[in-house]
Amino acid sequence: YVASQEFNGELDKARAQAKLGWSTPLILSTEEALVEARDANGKPIKGAEVVLLLQRSMTDRDDQAVTLTEVAPGLYRAAVDLAPVHWKASLRLKAANGVTYRQDHQILLKAGE
Repeated sequence: YVASQEFNGELDKARAQAKLGWSTPLILSTEEALVEARDANGKPIKGAEVVLLLQRSMTDRDDQAVTLTEVAPGLYRAAVDLAPVHWKASLRLKAANGVTYRQDHQILLKAGE
């Protein structure tokens, strides 16, 4: 019963997030993480707190949380040092108005990227 309620709560969060219509494409290389955050009207989401949780699929040895800095309106960047392997990248964004947003990515980095 409790698991069902938790699942329903997660579905409600996902529906609310989908209604936002936000776009947060992630560009990840072995040296840099970039996120461009835009609202449903294409306007930059400025002044947000953006964290990227990076996890390897086969080990937790290199797992890390990276805080991205706003370098232009709605554009967030962080330097990283990542191995060329498969990464799960979980984006967490908290807008200046308190709205939270989450997006998960699966990314395979290749050497030289």
